[in-house]
Amino acid sequence: AHPSQKRCCKVAHNLGAGQETLDGAARTSFLHGQTVIALINRDPLLPIEILGSDAFDEMHAQMVTFDKLGREIWAKFLSKNT
Repeated sequence: AHPSQKRCCKVAHNLGAGQETLDGAARTSFLHGQTVIALINRDPLLPIEILGSDAFDEMHAQMVTFDKLGREIWAKFLSKNT
């Protein structure tokens, strides 16, 4: 797997496990979410090992999971801080 994919998978796991404060989780999801989106948007620049492969499909599925977690975190964060 691509290093960015491994990092994002670890971050998503930590977010899902509730290992950070709400403020920290919101910050982490924002910063790493940008990385995931940028990686997928630069699809043509991805290593050949990922393009058109099961690895890319897995990375996309992880991004969807990461997005869901991020939305849940941000909904809690915004409701707490409004």
